[in-house]
Amino acid sequence: MAFVAPALRWPDAALPYLPASLRDSTIPPQHLFLASATLAVLLVSFLLTRSPRQLESAHLAATTASSADKRSRGKQPTVILVGLSDSGKTALFSELVYGATPETLPSQRESQGLVEPARILQPGDAESVKPTVLVDLPGHPRLRPKVDEYINQADGIVICVDAMAATKPANARVDRDANDVAAVADLVHNTLTSLAKQRLRSNSSSTAALSAPSVLVLFTRSDLSTLLSAANADASKDLKRRQQLLTRCRTAVETELGQRRAGMGLGRRSAGADGDDDDEADDVDTLDYVDWQAARREAVQAASQSGGGGGGGTQASNTFSLEKLDEEVVWGGKVKWGLASVGKARAWDKGESVPVDQDGLRELKRWLVSLQLD
Repeated sequence: MAFVAPALRWPDAALPYLPASLRDSTIPPQHLFLASATLAVLLVSFLLTRSPRQLESAHLAATTASSADKRSRGKQPTVILVGLSDSGKTALFSELVYGATPETLPSQRESQGLVEPARILQPGDAESVKPTVLVDLPGHPRLRPKVDEYINQADGIVICVDAMAATKPANARVDRDANDVAAVADLVHNTLTSLAKQRLRSNSSSTAALSAPSVLVLFTRSDLSTLLSAANADASKDLKRRQQLLTRCRTAVETELGQRRAGMGLGRRSAGADGDDDDEADDVDTLDYVDWQAARREAVQAASQSGGGGGGGTQASNTFSLEKLDEEVVWGGKVKWGLASVGKARAWDKGESVPVDQDGLRELKRWLVSLQLD
């Protein structure tokens, strides 16, 4: 005869495994399990519905768990435009994203768009690249903290500098918000310092380190310079003038930045500071963006070439270059330089557009392509 066991209810089967306090409780076991099931359902619902904001900006999220090589071939890069107010960022953004350059006003909030490959590939380029996420950040002093929110998500940073402001002497400043070489030096220093802080946070965390972004200092509105204002049919002369303007702007920015760093006490170790000052300088070095080893080697080399005199060492210590940076702060240990111009304003309606020279953004476009191909 077959043996038929009595029906066993699952709450009774689980009862021996409950804590003594719950077994002795007057609460029925069925209620406890129903409460647990309800909490589980609520938790799953919360996890499924909490992330619409994250999905909207998924292409800007920093993937710290992935490989540290953010500039790998075939990856869609994210590039941010930073700069002072009225430095031409929005005009660059509109030209690259929409192919039009209307009259603009100072930005009060960030703008975001996609740069299609067809807009940045040059004739003869056979390489295929993915669209680039471009973010235009406002340049007003009160809105510049926005840079810190996006800087750890960027594969590339374009520091937009008005070419006329870069060559304007600092003593010509009328008000504190004027765009001159001193304001430009502050912008470059603050941006690189933010990158150094990111490196410090990355090194102190247990997650995978983020690779350093590539940095381009782009002198905008170069067509307004007296060197380039007059068109010349001789391409070689135009190229020479462009190089002269780029050298002039770069020298002015690096000289002003070096002087300001020296005034802040950031240039001591590159000149070979005394051992007593090393401990005091360690805290500063932690947030600095200079490769001290490369700077010190160059200072020693310059001193030896000048005959080893004290004056040579002093002169070398006053020399600052944005090509001796920490590779953990800036990709490759140096910034890139370029000129840009978008010409006259063009309307949204293509029929009302004014033809302009497209070569004004050639250096910027080449740099954008290099983010995926280098």
